[in-house]
Amino acid sequence: MRLRSYVVKPVVNIQARIREKANYIITSLEEEIDNVIDGKEFSMYTFCQANELNAQILGIVADYYRPQYTEIMSDDEQVKEAFGKRQKFWINFWQSFFDDIDRYVNNKKAVKVSKPREKKAKSAVDLVKNLKYQKEEPLLKIVSVHPTELVGCTQLWTYNTKYKKLSRYDSVGPAGIQVKGTTLIGYDVETSMSKGLRKPEASIQALLAAGKVSLRKLMDEIKTVESKPNGRINQDTILLRVIK
Repeated sequence: MRLRSYVVKPVVNIQARIREKANYIITSLEEEIDNVIDGKEFSMYTFCQANELNAQILGIVADYYRPQYTEIMSDDEQVKEAFGKRQKFWINFWQSFFDDIDRYVNNKKAVKVSKPREKKAKSAVDLVKNLKYQKEEPLLKIVSVHPTELVGCTQLWTYNTKYKKLSRYDSVGPAGIQVKGTTLIGYDVETSMSKGLRKPEASIQALLAAGKVSLRKLMDEIKTVESKPNGRINQDTILLRVIK
């Protein structure tokens, strides 16, 4: 009787691989932080992009560095004495470090589209296939939501990076905002508005963090001249936020 041979496949431990990758990233970050001590500039957001990190790995990284952030933020006299005049620098460094992680993870969520029903997905994809828009603005650390998300929405916020202009489009009917070629249709020309931004980073951060109630007041808080948006989307337009 001939015995059949079997090949035992190794068990892949996903969590172990994630931890291994995270440890590698932490080692790389330690080198970057050493360079910061020597006066070199560092952007955690750019680092995340370059290494194509995911939320799981960044969660491990954040947990590893959070005690350092907590320590530098404390009022302990020994900490103040240890860091001296550089304490404020490191407070700003770690605040930016964790803000960049949050912004990067949120941006990754924004561009990831949940799979809709097949019929609706084909319709939305077909409607936006000719839409030209700006996918990312690295200087402001912002990305566009997927254009299929704006089809049928009740409100759309856009930002023109060339003219530094923020626009809010309100839908005019139950069908919501639609797309025809490279132009928005189905928005209320009376209530929709645009305003220039003097401090784009602060205004956009407020927009992305705002709840629906705060969004109603956001344009009023921007003290620049109001104008009416034309509905055209081009390569300088970031699709900032969609309200369903």
